[in-house]
Order: sequence, then C-alpha cells, then structure tokens
Amino acid sequence: MNNAAFDLAAARTDQERDAGVAEAGIALKQTGSTVCIDCGEPISPRRRLVASFARRCVDCQTLYEAEKKSR
Repeated sequence: MNNAAFDLAAARTDQERDAGVAEAGIALKQTGSTVCIDCGEPISPRRRLVASFARRCVDCQTLYEAEKKSR
C-alpha cells in the first residue's frame, strides 16, 4: 500500500470518528422520553438518569445499535 492509500484510510477514520462525536453531541442535547419509541414500554428511571436523552429502552436500543452496525 502506498502513502496515498494510508492517508486516505486515515482521513476516513478521522471522518468517522468526527461524525460519531458530532452525533453524540446532538444526542446529549436532545430531550429524552419516558416511553420507548419502538416498543411503547416505559423507559426505566435509572436509564433516564444515566442517559437523559434516551428515546428507547435498553433492549430496543441494543437491537437498534446491532441493526445499525450490520448495515
């Protein structure tokens, strides 16, 4: 692999990291919910305390992230 390929890979990694940081910043500013947007069950008070921006219960969030990762 030449330097250009390494530079391109490094740039892509930086872009993905920056996008993740930006997404997390946006999530932290959002208001969460008391009810899961996927299953309609209440979001536990403990989860809302730890992640005040949460819009999904732990189980649905886990499924959502697994699905998103597999794309």
